[in-house]
Amino acid sequence: MRRGAMMFALALLTGCAASRQEPQHLILDLQRLCAGKIGCPPDAMTISDVQDGSTMVSWTAACQGKHYFCAAEDMFRAVSCVLKLEEK
Repeated sequence: MRRGAMMFALALLTGCAASRQEPQHLILDLQRLCAGKIGCPPDAMTISDVQDGSTMVSWTAACQGKHYFCAAEDMFRAVSCVLKLEEK
């Protein structure tokens, strides 16, 4: 069952990469995953730049004027987010 869910998520992410428009349920999942990491409620956050790889997914989360680089290994486990440096 777990393997099937992982394969479904991978297929979903791979299929969405070409369109560059992420499905709403994926955005909601990413918002919930990083909310506690950046101290921002999910509904006050925007998600962009979703990139998927064979063993890692990364995205940008923005909240209250700050931007964070977030990543997760093994299909959304071990989520971490760091504040992006401001570009000058």
